[in-house]
Amino acid sequence: IASPVVAATIGACALVAQHVIGKATRDALFLSNFSAARFPLAMTASTVLSGGIVILFVRIIARYGPALVVPRLFALHALGFVVDWGLAQRFERVGAVAVYLHTASLGATIVSAFWSVVSEAFDPHTGKGAIGRIAGGAALGGVVGGGIAWGGSRLLPVPAMLLFGAALSLLSMWGVNLLARQAHELHAESSAGTPRPSGFVVLRDTPYLRLLGALVVVGALSQSLLDYALAVQAKATYGGGARLLGFFALFQVAIGLASFMVQTAANRPSLDVLGIGGTIALMPAAVAGAGTFALAMPSLITAALQRGAEGVLRASLFRSAYEVLFTPLPQSLKRPTKTYIDVTLDRVGALAGGGLTMGLIALWPHGSLRAVTIAVVVVAAI
Repeated sequence: IASPVVAATIGACALVAQHVIGKATRDALFLSNFSAARFPLAMTASTVLSGGIVILFVRIIARYGPALVVPRLFALHALGFVVDWGLAQRFERVGAVAVYLHTASLGATIVSAFWSVVSEAFDPHTGKGAIGRIAGGAALGGVVGGGIAWGGSRLLPVPAMLLFGAALSLLSMWGVNLLARQAHELHAESSAGTPRPSGFVVLRDTPYLRLLGALVVVGALSQSLLDYALAVQAKATYGGGARLLGFFALFQVAIGLASFMVQTAANRPSLDVLGIGGTIALMPAAVAGAGTFALAMPSLITAALQRGAEGVLRASLFRSAYEVLFTPLPQSLKRPTKTYIDVTLDRVGALAGGGLTMGLIALWPHGSLRAVTIAVVVVAAI
């Protein structure tokens, strides 16, 4: 039987691989059937749906705990991929919308749920090393998922990628299940009789958590703007169909490879030299820096460079440092708030980003790409 850390590393690899496949397939299907200008509208719809999912999920996990709930959530995610595939086979436009809503609304909850189990399975001392190894598996998952999506784009119809996402979700369920048992044993006694305050009350009364929430909101706002800029350039260059899926797949492979290299080579030195806060700050600093190139030379390459810098650092150094910040929190504060911060506030940022994007498109219909890029640089600086 694999150790919990090994199982969690494999599970993290499978988690990110299915996330990458789902996102590449989602973007390729959506842009093949709709214009890039519809992207902000799809973001808004998925954000509203995600809010309802998070409220339900937080209540269930507060009552039953992640050890019982999270593996079943992964099974439901796998079933959703199969349903999406069936719809896309017969009604591609309907399937494109279903895939977008499913992956954009439930995907973030899945990721947060996995890392919730990780944060409960280790104390702050052991967590710093274990989370770094697990994050390395997650970074490798970007390579695996992007490679599968790229190979599939050359051999299979675009919707077929959803079946790979389902299989990888089940593999991730196995990994998180083993880790959840360790988390359950670690907290079995301490959780008995523990009061369960409202997540919103805890956020309101805890400045530390409010700062984390603010960080998540502005990060998601920036990411939604970057996604739009990349979608516009990719749509203009590749059109739709398999060529577009191939581009997004190769893009994710590049992010995965770079993330894995950065994570394995720089995670420990960065934490030792810059500390947790400095390591987290590397991501927005890189986005702001890459934005100057995108403003000077607008193209698919510079848009991909800016979005890639965000993706590489988010999947590696940012993730390793950010998740450590939750390990010292008592369970009574962590359970009701982590998913709200990771998902609800992330969706709030995405909703704000979608609204800002639509506003910039309305104000500068012929210069929206430049306006969005300027907005990204400003948000990253904030």
